[in-house]
Amino acid sequence: MRALETFRQQTLDSFDWQWSHLPSGDFMPGDPWFDANAPRVQTNELCAIHSRWFAGKRVLDAGCGRGRWSRSFLELGAEVTAVDFSEAALARTAEVCANNPRLRTRRVDLLDIPPGIGDFDLVFSFGVLHHTGDTWRALENVARLVSPTGALVLYLYGANSWPEEETGRIERLRRELATLPFEDKIAELRRRFPGDDPHQLFDLLSPVISDRVALTDLRHRLAGLGFTSVDPTIAHTEVYVRATRESFPATELLPSIGPKSAFVAESVERWNVRRGAAFERSLRVALRDVMPRSPSLAAKTAIGASLPNGRLLDLSLPPDRLPAHTIDGERMHTWPEECPIGLHEQALRTKCDCVVFLGAALGACRFPERMLRSAWSMVRPGGILVVELAPSVIPSTRRTYLDRARDRFRPVPEKLKGLLQRRRQWSTGDALSALGGAVLLNPFGAEQARSVLASLGARQINITVSRPYVDLLTAKCPI
Repeated sequence: MRALETFRQQTLDSFDWQWSHLPSGDFMPGDPWFDANAPRVQTNELCAIHSRWFAGKRVLDAGCGRGRWSRSFLELGAEVTAVDFSEAALARTAEVCANNPRLRTRRVDLLDIPPGIGDFDLVFSFGVLHHTGDTWRALENVARLVSPTGALVLYLYGANSWPEEETGRIERLRRELATLPFEDKIAELRRRFPGDDPHQLFDLLSPVISDRVALTDLRHRLAGLGFTSVDPTIAHTEVYVRATRESFPATELLPSIGPKSAFVAESVERWNVRRGAAFERSLRVALRDVMPRSPSLAAKTAIGASLPNGRLLDLSLPPDRLPAHTIDGERMHTWPEECPIGLHEQALRTKCDCVVFLGAALGACRFPERMLRSAWSMVRPGGILVVELAPSVIPSTRRTYLDRARDRFRPVPEKLKGLLQRRRQWSTGDALSALGGAVLLNPFGAEQARSVLASLGARQINITVSRPYVDLLTAKCPI
C-alpha cells in the first residue's frame, strides 16, 4: 500500500510538472489542426452526440489538464466544470478558456470526489482514469455523477494496444527514467528521441502509474453502474467509449465513427512522420563521413542552367551532395542532419532559387511524397526544383554473400554506410536498392512526382534520364 501511494504521488507530481513546464504539444491549444477541429472531433468522434445537444448542458471535464476539451465544450455552449488535482492544470485551463463565465474550475482527487459537486448531463474523461492508481474506483466515482438522462464519455489506454514486446520495452524505459528529476527526465527524453513531441513523450514515459483496460471489462462494469448502452465511438486498440443512461434522448446520438476517425488518422500520420524523420536523420548521421559521389552530367547541367546567380539548397543525403566547388560556396547551402519534414516550420521559412535532392534517395524517406512537397515549398517563385528519382521497378539485388555476412547484425544506416564505402561508384539510391529493394526504398516514380508537383502549381516539368535506372525531374515555380 505504501508503495502504491508513493507511485501515485509521483504520478500526480509528474502531471503537475508537465502542466507547469510542458503545456504545449500535439493536439493541445495552439496546435493549428487541433484548434480548427476540436469541437467537431469532440462531438462527431469522441462523444458521437449531436453538437446541438451541448448548448446549456452541464459538463464535467474530469481531469481537464490544459483545458483543451473544456474549451471545446464551452464553444459548443455548455456549462463546464473542469476538475484536476493539479493547480497548474487548473490555471492553464482558466487561461485557455479565457476565464469564460460558463467555466468553473475546482481541485479534485478523482479517487476522493467531495460530496455536493453536483450531477452532470455529460461526464467526460480523456486519458485520466488509468493514471489514478485505481482505475475502477475512479470510474465508479465519476459514473455516479452522471444524471439519469446523462452520458459518460471515456478514453482509456487499451490492454491490447501494443504487442507484448513493445509493452515491455516501454515499461523498462519508464522504470529506467523513474528516479530522475523531471527536468533531467525531459532532457534525457529529448536526447533519445530528438524528433518527437516532448509533451507526448513525457505523458507516456514519466508517470509510473499507467494502467491498461480491456473493453470487455469496462463494458461489464459500466453495465453494473447503471448504463444501459455502452458503445465504442472510435474503433481502435485504445478504448474510446460512450455510455448512456436509459433516459438519454436517443435522437441526439450519432453513429460511432468506427475506424474513420480523423483524430486518430492525424495522430497516426504525425507518429509515422516523426518515425520517418528519425530514420532519415539516422541515415544522414551515419553517412556524413562517406566519400562524396560525383553528380551526373545531366544533373550538373540542369542545375547550372537554372542557377546563374541565385541561392542553392542541397537536400541530398551526404554522399550525394554537390561538391563545394560546384558553385560559389556562399550561394550553396546544405540541409543539416535533421530531416526537412521533421522541421516543417523551418522548411517553410527556407526559400531558395534552386533546391536539389540527388542520389535517387528520395525513397529513403518514409514518406517520399511528403518530402517532395516539403522540397517544393522551399523553392522561391521563379526558382527550380531538381530531383533524381528511382524507377518503380528496381533492379535486382546486387549485394554479395560477403556483404550480407558483414552487415547481418548491423542496423540499416550502418549497413548502408558499409555498402557505400565498399562500392564507391554507387549513389545512395543504388545502395538502398541493393539493401532492401522496394520495401526499403519506397520507390516514388517520376510520373508520380510530376502529378504531385503539377497539383502544386509547378510549371515546365521535364523528365529526362540522369543515368542508368535513374530519372531526373526538373520543375519551375511560377512567379
